[in-house]
Amino acid sequence: MNPFFLDRLLEESFGHKETVDPSKWITIEHMLPQTLSEERIKELTGDANAIHEALVDTFGNLTLTGYNSELGNMAFSDKKAK
Repeated sequence: MNPFFLDRLLEESFGHKETVDPSKWITIEHMLPQTLSEERIKELTGDANAIHEALVDTFGNLTLTGYNSELGNMAFSDKKAK
């Protein structure tokens, strides 16, 4: 089974303009990184560790991208701009 089958169905069902192209190399990126850096802790308001634990592996924290290696652990505002 094509690993992008579900992604493609979701994109097509929403009529998104940027559809998943299985011929391109894309990966899943955590917008809130799996490992918190001091910089990321400062960006989060409140109990950063609790927020991280609650959100890190949720569907809303994941995105498909061809820029995973470039995004790394950069600040959210920088990831958002990319």
